[in-house]
Amino acid sequence: MTTTPTSINSPDPTSADGGGYCPTTADIATGVDSPRAYAAVYERERAADPRLTPEVLKPDRVMVAASDTETGPAVAAACGDDVAARTFVVYTRRTDMRDSESLSQGRYWVSHSASAWFVWAQPH
Repeated sequence: MTTTPTSINSPDPTSADGGGYCPTTADIATGVDSPRAYAAVYERERAADPRLTPEVLKPDRVMVAASDTETGPAVAAACGDDVAARTFVVYTRRTDMRDSESLSQGRYWVSHSASAWFVWAQPH
């Protein structure tokens, strides 16, 4: 899978690895930072759509990729176990797209480095 790094808070903190962009310098992900990981997703999506509100984009769950059995293995396969331990998987849903379950769901890979949060992949 090829992903494009995105950051709204800082210069690109990722490096090319394994055909995609993997945040090799990111901090270890801990559950206490889950709200910050979701905030990075919200800020990114709001930058793309200024009409977006917290009532429209809701977090379903935020997990450290290394502990997430649904998507974590894809992070590890793309970038290795070390990056999976440094990545949050943020699952979201948009309440304005209820007619399409697939379109309403979002999945983002988020990390933290040099005091900035960044979304480095959006596989769904």
